[in-house]
Amino acid sequence: MAKSRPGESTALLTAPCQAPEDHTLEGDYGTIDARSNFRDDRRYINERSEIQHVFSPAPAVDALPVPAIDKMTGSLHRGLSSRQVQMIAIAGTIGTGLFLGTGKSLAEGGPAAMLICYALVGFIVYVTLLLLGEMATQYPVAGSFNAYATRFFSPSYGFALSWNYWFNDAVSVASDLTAAQLVLGYWNVPHPWIISLVLWIFLVAINAIHVKAYGELEYWLASLKVVTIVIFIIIGIVVNAGGNRDHHYIEGENWRIPGAPFVGGFGGFAKVFVTASFAYGGTESLGITAGETTNPTKNMPRVVKFVFWRILLFYILSILLIGLNVPWDYPNLSNATTTTSPFTIVFKQVGSSKHLSKITHRMLS
Repeated sequence: MAKSRPGESTALLTAPCQAPEDHTLEGDYGTIDARSNFRDDRRYINERSEIQHVFSPAPAVDALPVPAIDKMTGSLHRGLSSRQVQMIAIAGTIGTGLFLGTGKSLAEGGPAAMLICYALVGFIVYVTLLLLGEMATQYPVAGSFNAYATRFFSPSYGFALSWNYWFNDAVSVASDLTAAQLVLGYWNVPHPWIISLVLWIFLVAINAIHVKAYGELEYWLASLKVVTIVIFIIIGIVVNAGGNRDHHYIEGENWRIPGAPFVGGFGGFAKVFVTASFAYGGTESLGITAGETTNPTKNMPRVVKFVFWRILLFYILSILLIGLNVPWDYPNLSNATTTTSPFTIVFKQVGSSKHLSKITHRMLS
């Protein structure tokens, strides 16, 4: 009986426990070469239907070909390139949770609790992304984790997960539209609801265009977010090292003020953990884009590793610099407005508050 080659990964596959004579296996997502081996309860059935008990790892199963996937689940354009998928995932993750939510996290939990929570949730997201990336590489379908739950767990669970995710996105869109009002409200717009209406129409429009145009638009919009984070990190380091209006070396003073570095005890820590979990939302969009990605078998593993480490780097460095430069008892810090956003506060500490604050609000919007 043939064994799996060293270094090959194993894959979970649900299919009938019989290998036909032509060594092919019919499944829900296409035809798979069984190679005369199949695993079921640590049993392999060879081409002569001889059952042998073995305790070695299951043989490798190649990723399903894209044409077979499209034939079974419906053909998509697959027009998203690797760079576009990377930036779509980054854009979906870096948003209001970082730009506006960190102020409330700092006020409720303190700098240490905020740093620990964001790092802990980041590790959980990393493990989740690895698992999702492996399944998206093996089965690059449009339904992503909803389809995986239906296939590998149960149809009822997949149904519930799909509706739960729809509700999550519906709430997130409303939250983003509200955040846009807060950001653009810096210029005292007379009718804030008009902003939400225009942005909602814009969101619907870009989702209705061709996938290549959508991917390119998302790429450049996400690039603005990345530029904002990079500029903030550079300015945050300069401010902490003494390049502020008072020419004062801040160092770690804000970690030693009364009440810091942990504020509110365990309750404050729990509140920050919830906020951090919301802030990392959007990383799952990697799996969703697999159905529209060109050559997903090659691109998805690379995209998963690329995206996560950059997201984690942006988050952890930003959170660390916010905790170092902004005291937890800063006035009105817990209010989710742009005037008390930690990003705005750090930019104002440089000295030219009038021009820098305007630049900050434009970039955050």
